[in-house]
Amino acid sequence: VKGAVGIVASAATELDGTAESMSATAEETNRQATAVSAAAEQATANVQTVASAAAELSSSVAGISRQVGESSNIARHATKTRYLPRRRTLSLTLLPRI
Repeated sequence: VKGAVGIVASAATELDGTAESMSATAEETNRQATAVSAAAEQATANVQTVASAAAELSSSVAGISRQVGESSNIARHATKTRYLPRRRTLSLTLLPRI
């Protein structure tokens, strides 16, 4: 009986050590999971920041494109109206004199 008690006591001591080791492993796993969660949240925030910046850049490019188009139209109109009086004058000078 004494031997059996010794075996049970030894097994209980070993079991206690295993439980402590498992508890420490669980705490470390929890710590790492918390760190991963925080990193994932930061990555999500970074993705949202990049998406927002990309949308702003796209909007800026569209605005610049509109302005270039408007400038082109203004320049085209200015070129046409610049030569219009000269054409009229030339047409009048080429008319036969009455």
